[in-house]
Amino acid sequence: KNYINKITQSKWTGIALAAVGILMMAFGIYRGEMEVVFTKAVNICMDVLELDDKKMNHTGTLGGTYKFPYIGFVTGKIYTGKLKNACVPGLNCYSCPGAAGACPIGSLQAVVGSWNFKFAYYVIGFLIFVGAILGRLVCGFLCPFGLIQDLLNKIPFPKKIRTFKGDKLLRKLKYVIFLVFVILLPLFLTDIMGQGAPYFCKLICPAGTLEGGLPLVLLNKAMRGAIGWLYIWKNTILIVTIVLSIIIYRPFCRYICPLGAFYSVFNKVSIYRYRVDMEKCVHCGKCAKACQMVVNPVENPNSPECIVADGVSRHVRYTPLQVGARDNRNVFTIFMGINFMYVL
Repeated sequence: KNYINKITQSKWTGIALAAVGILMMAFGIYRGEMEVVFTKAVNICMDVLELDDKKMNHTGTLGGTYKFPYIGFVTGKIYTGKLKNACVPGLNCYSCPGAAGACPIGSLQAVVGSWNFKFAYYVIGFLIFVGAILGRLVCGFLCPFGLIQDLLNKIPFPKKIRTFKGDKLLRKLKYVIFLVFVILLPLFLTDIMGQGAPYFCKLICPAGTLEGGLPLVLLNKAMRGAIGWLYIWKNTILIVTIVLSIIIYRPFCRYICPLGAFYSVFNKVSIYRYRVDMEKCVHCGKCAKACQMVVNPVENPNSPECIVADGVSRHVRYTPLQVGARDNRNVFTIFMGINFMYVL
C-alpha cells in the first residue's frame, strides 16, 4: 500500500503517463487512425439520428468545407475541415453544426468499430495524455455539456437532491457504459463488412442529441421527414437529463458519462490535482459541504468523483504542478472562457 501511495503521490507518474500518451498518439497517427476519425466525424450524424435511408437521400449535402465551423448553425451543415481529425478534451458531439473538432468518445468508437483497426492508439493516447495532466478537471471546466448541466442546476427548485440511497452504487454505472457501449459493442457487434456502430452515440448520448441532433433536424427539411424511433428515444433521454439536472447536480457526469469514467482513473496521479495541507486544515467540514459532487477532499482528495470544482478550491489549498498558474481563480476564469466558446 505504501508503494502504491508513493507512485500516486509522485509528480513523475503523471509526467510519465503523459509521455506514454504522446507516444501512443504518434503511433496511431502513423498508422492512419486520424483518417478514420475524420471520415466517421463527417458521417456520424446518420448514426446519431437513426435516419431512414429510404426517406433520406441527401446525406452528402450535410458536409461543408467552410473555414469557420460556426457557420454550420446557419447553413445546417457539418464542418468537414481538417480540424475534424483532432479530438477535443470534453464531450463535444462532432455532428454538431458548430463543432470544429472530434468527440473523443465518438472517435474511440469509430476506430474500435472500424474493420481495419481494433485498438485506438491515437484516441486512447490522447485521453491518457489529457487525463495524466488534468484528470477530471476537464469535466469541471472544459466540457460544454457539463457547463449546460451547471446552468440548469442554478434554476430554483423546491427540493434539490444532494445524494440518496444507492447514489454511490449508481455512480459505477458510467464504468459499465464505457466498457459495454464504447468498447465491447462496437468491437464485437458488427455488420457484414466488419464495421461496428457508435452505440453510445446512437443509443444514449444526450449531449449528441442537444448539440447535433436537434440543430441538424431543425435546419434540414429533408431530415425532419426521415427521423426514426430512436430519435424520439434519444430526445426522451435528453428531456429526462434536463429535468434531473435541475434537481441533482450533474446527473449525467455522475452516472452516465463514459469520458468522465476514463478521466477519473487519472485523478490521483494527474499533474494538476488537489493538495491538502493537513497542518492548516482545521477540519471544519466546509470543503465537504461545498462539494456538489458529495466528495470530502480532506478524507479522499482527488477522488474519482472529484471534478475539481471552484467552490471547493476556495476552502482547500489547491496546488497545480507544472502548470504555471499561481492563482486558481485565474485558472477558473480561463477554463470557463474556453467552455463558453465550446458551447457557443
